[in-house]
Amino acid sequence: MAKRTRTLLARPEARSAEARYWPVFDRASGRIRGVELAAAIGTDGPGDDLFEAVATELAGGIAAELGWWVSVRLDGRRVAWPGTPYVVADVLRRSGLHPARLVLVADEADLAEGVRAGSVAALAALGVRFAVADFGSGALRPQQLRHIPVACLRLSLTGLIPSDGADVALLRSVVAGAEALEMEVLAADVETDDQVALAALGGISLVQGYLWGSAGPLAKLLSTWARSA
Repeated sequence: MAKRTRTLLARPEARSAEARYWPVFDRASGRIRGVELAAAIGTDGPGDDLFEAVATELAGGIAAELGWWVSVRLDGRRVAWPGTPYVVADVLRRSGLHPARLVLVADEADLAEGVRAGSVAALAALGVRFAVADFGSGALRPQQLRHIPVACLRLSLTGLIPSDGADVALLRSVVAGAEALEMEVLAADVETDDQVALAALGGISLVQGYLWGSAGPLAKLLSTWARSA
């Protein structure tokens, strides 16, 4: 394991300080399943150059070799922006990142707007998937959700407690619905052991948050992977 970690860290893409990532863990095994860019991609601020840097870092074979997917959050304007599918297609083409390895994170309301604008369908046609943040707002109708390639639903466990049967039942109902649509559920921004316990009781498979440390460059991520593998 140590030798393999050194080999991965020696790759040029692993030494880039361009981007910061959060690891996303499989709750049951404790292993990294994916990584999430810490900055949102918008029409202003961090933009296409950072987006491409992320794709290039993960295109060196690291994501494929370790079985990771990488998620990038799009702000509201970027989801429905007509140019987004063209930018994503160009980044995928030039970086060599497999579309199935890219998960675009967006709020439910922003995805609904993207559905109406046609950009979500255009992105789905590229082979990328989506993660629905703030799920449960009701912005997307069930029949719409069925036709979007959703990798996971992101939930916040803030305000819920593992000793409350109603909270656990609520989470289980969400997980059951997601599984029926072949989606996973991710507990985001986890900070306490109680939230991990709640995720376990609710049947949530993926977890991410400060409980496992702050976001860092790919090199830090690989070190975390070596400890968790």
